[in-house]
Amino acid sequence: MFCLLLSPALVSAGDKDDFGTWLELGAEKALPHNLSVGLSTELRMQDNSTTVNRWGIGAELGYKVNKYFKLGASYSFLYGYNADKFKTKVTDHYKDDIVDDDHWNGYNKVETFTQSNWVMRHRFNVEANATVKLGGWLRISLRERYQYTHRPEQYENETKTKWKVRYDKVMDGDGNVSYQLKDEYAEGWMLDYADRQERDTISMSNTHILRTRLKLEVDKKRLAWSPFVSVETQNNLTECMHLTKVRTMVGTEYKINKHHSLEAAYVFTCETDEGRQRFHAVSVGYKFKF
Repeated sequence: MFCLLLSPALVSAGDKDDFGTWLELGAEKALPHNLSVGLSTELRMQDNSTTVNRWGIGAELGYKVNKYFKLGASYSFLYGYNADKFKTKVTDHYKDDIVDDDHWNGYNKVETFTQSNWVMRHRFNVEANATVKLGGWLRISLRERYQYTHRPEQYENETKTKWKVRYDKVMDGDGNVSYQLKDEYAEGWMLDYADRQERDTISMSNTHILRTRLKLEVDKKRLAWSPFVSVETQNNLTECMHLTKVRTMVGTEYKINKHHSLEAAYVFTCETDEGRQRFHAVSVGYKFKF
């Protein structure tokens, strides 16, 4: 429950908001010896649900150890859209004891622009899910999921601009740091003092994420509706368990019959990295069990 308290602290006035739609179709088959297999496909939209952000297909295998504990493994092929990316990095602090028009105390800056492109990713998950039921109606589950994502080598168009002008370091009352052009440059007479390079770069990445989810669900016999709320944290294992996202879901599952079910939820995701974003989404899913 600490995640519920943590979420508001991750939100600031400088965050960016977006709204999207998530659609998912799935099928699950029960096998002997407490095994199960499943297939799923998904489509996600962003920019106020006007553009496709990601689509994917996946397969999973589950093993029910007992009524309290379940193990699972899955693979997904994802094809996602990366929007234009701007990255600013302040480099070498320039300092000189002589104070005149040619010797200033300030900072250089490098701006990098990467053009939008579509990216393939291969994702593997291994998870363990522990569940208890209280009072015959409240189901509480804790899921630990290790997520490995491999992004193959791919060419990206990158433009890097190295500004040779000087910047001042400015800190506001909340401790946020920004960099502003020195007054001598504010008029723009030296803004052409920049080195611009355009190149194609080969990009490849591997990420290792630990996803911890706590879920509370109403699960009562002969009740078709199963409202739920869940909170999930995502931590980067290669960066000393750095918290990258907090995701909250509020929704319900509706069991049409023993084979068909629908799920609808509101999803709120808050990123914690630089340039962080708050993402709101409506998630709708259908599953067929046989």
